[in-house]
Amino acid sequence: MSQEDIVIVGMARTPMGGLLGELANLSAPELGAVAVKAAMKEANAKSADTIFMGNVLSAGLGQAPARQAALKAGLDNGTQAVTLNKMCGSGLQAVAMARQALLSGESDTVIAGGMESMTRAPFLMQKHRSGQKYGHDKLFDHMALDGLEDAYEGFAMGVYADQTAKEYQFSRESQDAYALETLRRAQSATTEGRFKREIAPIELKTGNLDTDELPRKAKPEKIPSLKPAFTPDGTVTAANASAISDGAAALVLMRRADAEKQGRKIIAVTRARTAKVHHRAGPRDPKSAGPRQLEGQRRRSLGDQRSLRHRADDRDEGARHQPRHYQRQWRRLRAGPPHRRQRRAHPGDIARRPRSARRQTRRSLALHRRRRRHRASG
Repeated sequence: MSQEDIVIVGMARTPMGGLLGELANLSAPELGAVAVKAAMKEANAKSADTIFMGNVLSAGLGQAPARQAALKAGLDNGTQAVTLNKMCGSGLQAVAMARQALLSGESDTVIAGGMESMTRAPFLMQKHRSGQKYGHDKLFDHMALDGLEDAYEGFAMGVYADQTAKEYQFSRESQDAYALETLRRAQSATTEGRFKREIAPIELKTGNLDTDELPRKAKPEKIPSLKPAFTPDGTVTAANASAISDGAAALVLMRRADAEKQGRKIIAVTRARTAKVHHRAGPRDPKSAGPRQLEGQRRRSLGDQRSLRHRADDRDEGARHQPRHYQRQWRRLRAGPPHRRQRRAHPGDIARRPRSARRQTRRSLALHRRRRRHRASG
């Protein structure tokens, strides 16, 4: 498989709407079509070979939501369309698969993104295929059942966020402070127009929507007083947790050589690594994927023409010269939460052990030295 750079030549997203908010009347494929059309326009591309679109809540959308988005965006019927579901990672997995399609030579221009209308997720009746002869029945929320609840234990994902916060000693105050700072930055960026470059406006009956809904309507003064949303003694609230939103985003990707040949503006170069974690460890995904990505990036930078021996030498040398703050960050991540970290062995540890244990250790060391001298003389 080729290792040529895969680049982004077009990008766009819709404004993000809140639950039952300003985008409530648009389905996921309709939102996806807006993002795809705008990304294709920026890339100055009229067609694409393949489109990958992540979508989790697909009940009630009709067949092939990605193809619906492609056709609504004006792509032709020959475009291959794939709808994929990797939960919260669906959109990024679409980018990873787009990259693989380009590296393999299967496609020359690929669209990748994600689309979701959590507002329009339907309620489900699981037993009505055979009818209900008498008595009450139960409705299942598609958003909760297939999106926000663990399939194995039945808990909301926020419960695992609370567990992770407790394990890593993230206080309620620190999470609220993070939420408030994030909100401040989002409001500042909106006011200064820094999101206009990426947002594709949507025409609504009430007017032209070109800003995100939730930052406009948020009330920062209420954030510290909100009650825990998932567990009685938890620290995750509706404000410092991920929002329930509607929206879509899309990228247009090509091989660098093709983009330069066609005069396309290169926005960014993609790199992709994935990592597998236990289903309850979802909030810690970056801890597993981050080091793999950095290691893959460092190996790539060593060059493909060097011998294996030189690559190994450079790998060891590069590790010694990494910036110290990066070394400290990844050491902390590998060590795990504070209460699980083990103290490193210290040369003075032998002096702290009981006298009998110290004697035994010295005897073992003396015996090891005698055996080594004997082997050397023989």
